[in-house]
Amino acid sequence: MFTSRINEYLKIAYVKILLVSATRKELHPVKKAIRASFPQTNGIEFYFLSVGIGLRNSAMVMTNNLSISVRYDLAINFGLAGSLSPQLNVGDVFFPTSFHAFQNGAIKSVNPINTSNRVSDGLPETWIRGGLFSSEKPIVSTEQKSSVVSASGALAVDMEAFALLESCRRADIPFISLKIISDQADSTAIWTFFRELNKNLAVLSVETMRLIRHILKQTESIYGRSG
Repeated sequence: MFTSRINEYLKIAYVKILLVSATRKELHPVKKAIRASFPQTNGIEFYFLSVGIGLRNSAMVMTNNLSISVRYDLAINFGLAGSLSPQLNVGDVFFPTSFHAFQNGAIKSVNPINTSNRVSDGLPETWIRGGLFSSEKPIVSTEQKSSVVSASGALAVDMEAFALLESCRRADIPFISLKIISDQADSTAIWTFFRELNKNLAVLSVETMRLIRHILKQTESIYGRSG
């Protein structure tokens, strides 16, 4: 049921899309851009949520929202992430195709194949695909970084996506994610994160809007009426 809902979503003409980030700093530029680009939507409703930092907090806020709010047709997580691989540089766009986290001392991996593949068709080739690891605490050392890469094979790390995905799976809501690389997840991470923050938030807004337009374009009846 979960993996088939994206196909149902792409066929219907009235959708409710949840845009969810960890922080309000990530959320605000995207919210502003959506309201400017879709001032009067016909057949599309956008909802916005910031869940806070960390897996436990993200899971609690997201699960609570899904239990009391409207029935979403799609959840899009967007935000900043650290690089775990030389393949990813600060400012790169990353489209996760698998999600990983430690649970009860062991790595757990989820690969929402149908959802990710259905949406990723036609996305920019410059967007790097791969695994995203979600951590309860920041990864800011080479030792932590090596441990995560060894366990998960992930290319990037954030602090919320896995928890959001799990909440969506339980609610049978398709989930996708988009990240901008903010740092190298090492001893320079905090300094680099804040130095590049404004630039990366601007890129995040532009690329999230690109993703949204791409999704809507896959359903001509929706895209045509939203213009």
